[in-house]
Amino acid sequence: GGGKSTLVCRIILGLARQRRRITVGAWEMQSGPTLELLATMALGYGRTAVLTGQITKDERRKLISTMEKIGEFVTFVKPPFVGKRTRPPIHDILDVMHGLILDTRADIFVGDLWRRAFRTMNPAEEEAALNHQQQIAQETGAHCVLVQQQRLKDIEKRDDKRPTREGIKGSSA
Repeated sequence: GGGKSTLVCRIILGLARQRRRITVGAWEMQSGPTLELLATMALGYGRTAVLTGQITKDERRKLISTMEKIGEFVTFVKPPFVGKRTRPPIHDILDVMHGLILDTRADIFVGDLWRRAFRTMNPAEEEAALNHQQQIAQETGAHCVLVQQQRLKDIEKRDDKRPTREGIKGSSA
């Protein structure tokens, strides 16, 4: 990958260290692996060593303890309407996200691959959803960090590989 989830975990960890309440939609890596990654980073352990079980029992205990401490400030939420056969309207999904932010009293909401909560959407719906999410941020006072992949084809065509607004739009992102 491009490191987007790792970057987001660094942000989450920094905010948790500041004792900020963070609500995370870890819709790419899922909550368990994300929390383990946060603790791995906090302790300075190697990711490979943790993933392959090449840490001592004492290190494992510290990892679990650190996960519990981070968990005091980080709440993971599932994408709205998981398992439903029909796609609910986008505003219904955003209303659920709004409620999750309020219920968890989040200072920060992180949507790691935010678009996955919607399954599919066209560009007009995407613009409306982003505007609605911005309204939610204003109403709740929570900062929103929305993570998105870039379109690989767009990146390959450009000499400048920095993210662009156009590079995050569309179904091939």
